[in-house]
Order: sequence, then structure tokens, then C-alpha cells
Amino acid sequence: LKLLVMPALTWALCVAFGLSAPAPCVATTIAALPTAPNVYNYAATYRRAETQVRDTVFLTTFASLPVIATIAWLLAA
Repeated sequence: LKLLVMPALTWALCVAFGLSAPAPCVATTIAALPTAPNVYNYAATYRRAETQVRDTVFLTTFASLPVIATIAWLLAA
């Protein structure tokens, strides 16, 4: 969801609001950034779902690289 749905929804909203370039590219790229490590800090502080959050941060960090490259390729017009 974080790497596919959120960027797609962001792009759709940019198009719906009629934003001109480069705003859709920037907003969509920001939406595709990985889950922030501060989410893990909250999980560790409150001792809730630490392993799940740790794995999510790890996976989204590496999976975001091809997603961001694809966004740049598709929207760099």
C-alpha cells in the first residue's frame, strides 16, 4: 500500500486539482518515500509490534528505490 497505492492516489489528486509540472512529479515521489524510522522509535518506546515495524521500514526502504525510479521515468516530461 505504501509504495503503490499512496503514490498513485497522490498522482490522481494532483491531476484532479490540475497541478502543473513539476508539482505532480515531486508530490508523487515524496509519497513513494519509505516508511520513516521514527515509526520504529514509537513502536520500540511503547513495546508494540516492534518486529513488524522493523521489517516494514527495512522492506519499504529497499522497495522504494525502483518505485521512485519508475515515477521519475514516467513523470519526467
